[in-house]
Amino acid sequence: MPKILVSDRAQILMPYHVAFDTYEEARLAGKSFGSTKSGIAPFYSDKYAKIGFQVNELFGDEQELKEKIANVCTLKNVMLEHLYHQPLLNEEEIFNTLMEYKEMVEPYVCDTSAFLHQALKDGKKILLEGQLGSLKDTDHG
Repeated sequence: MPKILVSDRAQILMPYHVAFDTYEEARLAGKSFGSTKSGIAPFYSDKYAKIGFQVNELFGDEQELKEKIANVCTLKNVMLEHLYHQPLLNEEEIFNTLMEYKEMVEPYVCDTSAFLHQALKDGKKILLEGQLGSLKDTDHG
């Protein structure tokens, strides 16, 4: 077992999340909210809107993934064209990016919930660490 594991349910931060963060800061100009421009707000927006990509989708039906990419591009491209006046997303580029990510994470992907449950049953100690305090995780509390 590798020393690092990637949850099959992990959300994927995409390059366009960073771009959208940057575009929104520029659009707001003097009224911006001081983003780090790392894509976090657009990432969570997509997660809650159920249009973000999860790691497990990279290993599922390729046609379903391509259909989801097409839907995401349709939604995002409206904003890019009419709000931000920026270049549109390309479905093939997004698919290729996701396939690169798949190749990178494949050796590390597992059901981390099952892994942690088993570790607890085996009496192992688990260190939990999170940013900005406890019980902030959107999936597990």
